[in-house]
Amino acid sequence: MRHLAGRNDTITGLRGLLASSVVLYHVYTGAVDDGILKADYIPRIGEMVGPLAVCLFFVISGYLIPQSLVRHGSIRKFAIDRALRIYPVFLIIHLLIFAIGPVIGYKWFQGITAPEYILHFVSNLLFLPGVFDLPIAQIVAWSLSYEAAFYLIMGAGYYILKGKGWRYALLPIPLAASAWLIWKDPAFLFFVAGILLGIGKLPARLPQFTRLDGLAALVFACLLYDPDFIYGSLICAFVFFHTVARQYGYLSAFLRTRPLIWLGNISYSLYLWHTFVMFPVKRIVIALDLPNEWIGLTAFGIVSVAGSLLVSHFSYHWIEVKFTRLVRQRIRSSAGAQTAHAHAVRR
Repeated sequence: MRHLAGRNDTITGLRGLLASSVVLYHVYTGAVDDGILKADYIPRIGEMVGPLAVCLFFVISGYLIPQSLVRHGSIRKFAIDRALRIYPVFLIIHLLIFAIGPVIGYKWFQGITAPEYILHFVSNLLFLPGVFDLPIAQIVAWSLSYEAAFYLIMGAGYYILKGKGWRYALLPIPLAASAWLIWKDPAFLFFVAGILLGIGKLPARLPQFTRLDGLAALVFACLLYDPDFIYGSLICAFVFFHTVARQYGYLSAFLRTRPLIWLGNISYSLYLWHTFVMFPVKRIVIALDLPNEWIGLTAFGIVSVAGSLLVSHFSYHWIEVKFTRLVRQRIRSSAGAQTAHAHAVRR
C-alpha cells in the first residue's frame, strides 16, 4: 500500500469501516422497522453499531479539523474548504428529496404547507435539524448538524485566539456553545477526544502493550456503548483512536488494506446516499411479499449495499473529486486575478 505524504491511510480506512457499519446498521434496522424482518432478533445492534460509528466519525473530525484550521491559516479558506467538502453531495440529495418528497408523501412532507416547505428547506440546507429539534429530510444528516456546529465553534475559537486584545472578550461564546452542546448530547465529547489526541502530546505518552491494543479497545468501546452513559465507551474509543493516529497494531494494518481505503475514499458519499438508495429498494422488497423473511432481508441487503456502493463510487469521482476540483481551480483563478489587479492598481 502506497502511503501519501501527510496522509494517514489508517484514518481513511477507518472512515470506510465506519461508513460500511452505518450502511449495514440501516439495512438491519430498516428491515425491522418496515416489517421485512418480523422481529428484532439483535436489539442491541440498534443501540450500538450505527450510533457508535457516528461517534467515531466525530473523533476523526476532532482530530483533523484543528490541524486543518492551522494549515489553512485563514477562516475564509477553511470555510470554503469545508463547504466544498460537505455541500456538493449533500445539496444534490437535498434538492432531490425536496422535489420528490411532497409528490410521494415522504414522512413529514404529507400535507405540508408552502411556508412550512420553505422553512424546512432552509433549515435543512443550513444543517439545523439535529442540533435543534426540527424535522430532518436526510435522516443521516443529523450528524452533519453536529459537524457544522463543531466547525463554527473551532472557527470562532481560532479567530479569537489568533487575535489580540478585545477578541479575547469573545471567548465565552464558543465555550458556552460547546458546553450547551455537550449538555444537550454528551456524544459531542467525542469531538473533544479527537482534539486532545490531535493537538496534545498524549499519543506519544500512551503506552503500547501489544499489536492487539486497537482491536481490544474497539471491542470494548462497542460492548460498553450506552447512549445514556457514553463515558466508558468514550475512554475506550480514545485508546482505540490513539492506535489509529499512530498507525500501529493489527487493526491499523487491516484498515490500510485496499478495499477499506477505497471505502474510505467514498465514505462521505456512501454515508449520504445509502438511505436514499435503500428507500425504493425497501418498497420493492415489501411489495414482492417474499415467502421468507430471511430471503427478504438478503435481497434487501444485497441490492441496497450494491446500489449504494455503485452510486457512491460515481458520486465520489464526479462530484467530490471532479466537480470540487473545478470549483477550487476557479476560486484560485479568481483570487489570482484579483491579486494581479490589486498589484496593477498600486503601481
